[in-house]
Amino acid sequence: GHPNSEEGRRQAFDLVQHEGE
Repeated sequence: GHPNSEEGRRQAFDLVQHEGE
């Protein structure tokens, strides 16, 4: 929940990975 690009990118990537699975 931090205003960090890396944090948001990580969450988005995780979501995509799960969706791709």
